[in-house]
Amino acid sequence: MGRRQRQVFAIIRTIHAWSGAALSLLLAILGLSGTLLVFRDDWLRTIFAPARDGLIPEPANLAVVADAAETAFGDRLLSAVFGTPDMGLTRLYLTDGDAAWLDPDGAVLAQWSGNARPEAWLFDLHHHLLAGHTGEIVSGIAGLAAVALTVTGLVALWPARRAIGLKVWPGSSQRGALLSAHRNLGLMTALPLLVLSLTGAAMIFPGSAKALLSGFRPAPAVQARVIDATYSDPDWNAVFTAAQDRAPDAVIRIVRWPNPDNPAISLRLRQPAEWHPNGRTYVLADPATAQATLSADAQTQPTATRLYNALYPVHSAHLGRGLPGRLYDLICALTGLALTTLGLIGVWAFLRHRILR
Repeated sequence: MGRRQRQVFAIIRTIHAWSGAALSLLLAILGLSGTLLVFRDDWLRTIFAPARDGLIPEPANLAVVADAAETAFGDRLLSAVFGTPDMGLTRLYLTDGDAAWLDPDGAVLAQWSGNARPEAWLFDLHHHLLAGHTGEIVSGIAGLAAVALTVTGLVALWPARRAIGLKVWPGSSQRGALLSAHRNLGLMTALPLLVLSLTGAAMIFPGSAKALLSGFRPAPAVQARVIDATYSDPDWNAVFTAAQDRAPDAVIRIVRWPNPDNPAISLRLRQPAEWHPNGRTYVLADPATAQATLSADAQTQPTATRLYNALYPVHSAHLGRGLPGRLYDLICALTGLALTTLGLIGVWAFLRHRILR
C-alpha cells in the first residue's frame, strides 16, 4: 500500500472514530430501544392474558369492539388499530393524547396518557427520543449517520482484513482487544445495520425516500376517491361488512371515527400481498347508510409507493409470526444489540486512545 493510500485510510479511520464517539450514546439508545420494541407484542401477551386469545378480524367481532369503545369513550374516540389472531388487543387513540387497550370483547384493560405505559414510552424513546418532532428529526439524522459510520467502518477495516476473526466480545479492556471485537462485530452485522438504518431514516424523511425510490421521476398521480357522507351514529357491523365486500380478501386493520367536520368513516385494510401490517388500502364509508367505496388500492399504487410502504415492516420486524418472521425478529433484535455494543466498545477504545492513555 502506497503512502497516499495509507493517508486516505488514516483520514477515514479518524472521521469514523470521532463521529462514532460523538454519536455512540445516541446510537446505543436507538439500538437497545429498537431491540426491545421487536418483542413488544410478546410483552403484551405476557402481561395481558386476553391478548393471547387473539381477535379474529371478522366484521361481527370488530363491531363488538367498536360498539364497546363507543360505550366506554364516546366522543373522545379518534381511531382504533384492531387486534389480530396473534395479538388480540385493540389500541384506541383518544383525544388529548390519551390511549387505551381493549380486549377481544371490548373490555378496557388499560388507559393512559401520552407515553405513560412502558411500551408507549419505549416507542416514544426510539422514534422521538422523548422530544417530539425535534427528536424525530434527530433520530432520522442518527439513522443516516449510522449508515455513514457503517460504510466508513467497512472501508477503514480493509487494510486489516486479514486480522478479521469471529470474536465479537473483547477479551480485555486493552485498546487492541476492543478494536478487534469492534471490527469483527461491525463486519458481521454490516448488512442488517445498513438495512435497518436506511429504512428507519426513510420513514422519517418520506419525501426524500420516495424521490430516491422513484429515481427522482414524478410519480403518476393517483386520485383517491371521495364520498358524500352524512354524520350519524354508524351500524358498525353493517359498515365493516360493506368495507369487507369492497376488498373481500383483505383484513380490516384500522378505523377512524367520523366527526361533524369529517363525517365519512375511514378504514384501512391489509391485502394478502401487502407487507405493511396495517395495510395501505383505504375504504370510505357513509355512517348513515353504511355504503362503502374503495378509496385507494395499495396494489395499484406506483412501484415507488409500494416499495416505500414495505420499508416499515422491514424496519419494525413485522414480517409475520411464523418461523421465517420470528427468525427475522431475532435478526433485528440482535442487530439492535450489535449497534449498542459497537457504540459502547468503539467509544471505550476511543477514550483509551485519546484520553486514558
